[in-house]
Amino acid sequence: MDFDVFFWQENYYWVVAAIAGIVAIIAGYADRRRTRRSDFEKVGYVPWTTITVLAGITAFSFVIYALASGKAL
Repeated sequence: MDFDVFFWQENYYWVVAAIAGIVAIIAGYADRRRTRRSDFEKVGYVPWTTITVLAGITAFSFVIYALASGKAL
């Protein structure tokens, strides 16, 4: 088996963009749950908004980079 033809190796930028997109979706959901909590005394310490924005920027950047590099799915 040729180890140079694995999917993640040829499409590294797409895989990173997909993972960052999934992280952005999960962080967005967690941020929504935190802002709609019923007990305001239970304060969270994870900056979900920041994580959502950074993951979204990362996903967008890697999609643009993958398209510019010519690596197609």
